[in-house]
Amino acid sequence: GGWGCDSDYNNMVHIHNRVSSAECNILTAQAKIALNFMPWYKDGASERVFNNMMAGSLCITDPSGYLLNNYIDGKDIVYFDLNNISKVGEVVEYYLEHTEEAERIAEAGKIKASTNDSWLSRMQTVLQYMDEDGV
Repeated sequence: GGWGCDSDYNNMVHIHNRVSSAECNILTAQAKIALNFMPWYKDGASERVFNNMMAGSLCITDPSGYLLNNYIDGKDIVYFDLNNISKVGEVVEYYLEHTEEAERIAEAGKIKASTNDSWLSRMQTVLQYMDEDGV
């Protein structure tokens, strides 16, 4: 049971007890790879995805409608299939071994998330809608 890991990468995997959202952002900002499992709403996206990307981590996540429409697998994000969860370890291991590719994808994700999915960009969109509606 638990999160035990029998791998050559044990010294690279850090498992923490439950922390607050603010602490989570600090911890994930230190990560080269952020492994994300989306909550069960599959049309939108969790802010964790964008926070991880804006912190410069390679985000490896299961997809959602929003993510599939806005992020490209292998270009600015990496997807895994929940129906084939046993392959997630292989995906993570691949990017641990291919650091230049991981860094390239992480940087592209950081740029895209910072531009399109930051709280500031969301607020600008809301203000634009309000302006269009004459509010």
